[in-house]
Amino acid sequence: MAKLIIEINDAAIDDVCGIECSLKIEAAPESDRKLSDAAVLVLAKTIKTLLPEITKALVEQTAGRQVVKTEVVQNQSLSQFMDEHRASRKAH
Repeated sequence: MAKLIIEINDAAIDDVCGIECSLKIEAAPESDRKLSDAAVLVLAKTIKTLLPEITKALVEQTAGRQVVKTEVVQNQSLSQFMDEHRASRKAH
């Protein structure tokens, strides 16, 4: 049996919303993969591709704001993103 665990954390400052998404995959090694492993791996890849659009749609729907830009940054934590945003706001 394969598993896909999705953890999502979000935060917002002013007009900027940040989301941190962690996908944890438990699948068999390639030589022992079954249909469940293949399905979980394809699902994980699809989620990584669709997450920015899903996030954009939810923010526009729930917050009533138009999303101007979405950006995917890998290997950056939510706290790092928010700290960089705060620093850039102070610099202006």
